[in-house]
Amino acid sequence: MCTAALYSQSNDWLDELLSQNPARLDYVSYLLLSASGDISEDDSPSAAFDCAASLGLFPPDVTPESSVRIDLLSFMLMKTLDLSGGVLYRLFPGPRYAYKHLVYLGVVADSGEPARLVAGDEAVRSLGYALEFKGGTR
Repeated sequence: MCTAALYSQSNDWLDELLSQNPARLDYVSYLLLSASGDISEDDSPSAAFDCAASLGLFPPDVTPESSVRIDLLSFMLMKTLDLSGGVLYRLFPGPRYAYKHLVYLGVVADSGEPARLVAGDEAVRSLGYALEFKGGTR
């Protein structure tokens, strides 16, 4: 588990993420890692980015300010929530097949374009759908 201290509340970070279009990688990392329990809600998006990088959730050439693509969001959802994928995802675990699998499950929107950038509100919605799916209610 990755942790760091911060002096702000998680609602402030969520409000900031909801206003982003496109969503930033540090804020999406915060959302997903706090939902999975890998970081505390008291941690910062910066600490979440560092934790996500140490967990190998994205390529090393990205920055905290990088925009989040739907295929990367899908991969991060699969990894942070420990969702089992389809045959192709199990053979080739990565953003492409994570996206295809989560589209099939109805967790992420089928845009036909895995490189499409996502807004913060879509990241939050997708997390909600993924949690429903994991809980067996979807």
